[in-house]
Formats: sequence, structure tokens, C-alpha cells
Amino acid sequence: MNGDAKSVQGYLEKTIPPEICKISGVKVDGNKIIYSAACGAQPAKVITTLYHGASSEGTDSTGSKTDGKLIGACK
Repeated sequence: MNGDAKSVQGYLEKTIPPEICKISGVKVDGNKIIYSAACGAQPAKVITTLYHGASSEGTDSTGSKTDGKLIGACK
């Protein structure tokens, strides 16, 4: 993820359609992105993701954790 908060929010809304989750409060601080996602009837979650070159790790306000790693060229 590169760019300012507006471009990151646009990417998230393209990836996660607004009818599935409403994305709000996007903040970009260096390699960290924080935003809220309200999905369906569930309460909104705050998601924090840290990017480290070709990998990332994230948590949300419910305690869920994610990690990712680039495994090939982007298409």
C-alpha cells in the first residue's frame, strides 16, 4: 500500500465494496495504515497494518491477527 489516506481509502473501497463493509477513518503514518471497517450488522473494527517491504502484519480491535508475504510479481 502506497499513497496518502485518500488513495488508500479508494483502494480499500475498490477491494472491499461499500455494500460489504463501510471503510472510514483511514490514516497513513509511514509504513502503518489504520482504518475502521463496519461490515454487515457487526460493530466496526479498527484495523492496523504494518508493512515491511514484501511482508505485512496486522491486528484488529477484536484481537484477530494477519500476516502476509509477497510471493510473486504484482499483476
